[in-house]
Amino acid sequence: MSWLLQSLSLLLFSISVYFKKILYCKILYYIFLFIFLFLRNSESGYNFNFYLIDWMKYFFNNKIILINTLGNILLFIPMGLFNKKIVYSFFVIILIEFFQLLLKKGIFDIVDIVLNLIGVIIGFLGVFLWKKIKTKKRK
Repeated sequence: MSWLLQSLSLLLFSISVYFKKILYCKILYYIFLFIFLFLRNSESGYNFNFYLIDWMKYFFNNKIILINTLGNILLFIPMGLFNKKIVYSFFVIILIEFFQLLLKKGIFDIVDIVLNLIGVIIGFLGVFLWKKIKTKKRK
């Protein structure tokens, strides 16, 4: 009986450590996101024009456009990994852009919202595919 209790307690401990690691990763990600998006010097303002299509022809020729586009996507992939629903991530992205406008710590940009959402979707699809592969291996 004691081996069963020890095994069960070890299992529960392992599960709690696993979830604590995920929680710590989430907390570190959101702290990094806050620092990166709000504690930096940047322009302030807004842009309601959807210029992403115009950027496509300069994507590989202009390093700044390439870095900006990939950065906006890559920065939000972890949010897709952590959040279970894309809708929540979408609202977080809208709030971030709104606070950038309100606090004048960045530019409220429609294209940023689209690129950030693409990053979230990539992360979400990564988790979805990983779970699907994992369940196929079990069968």
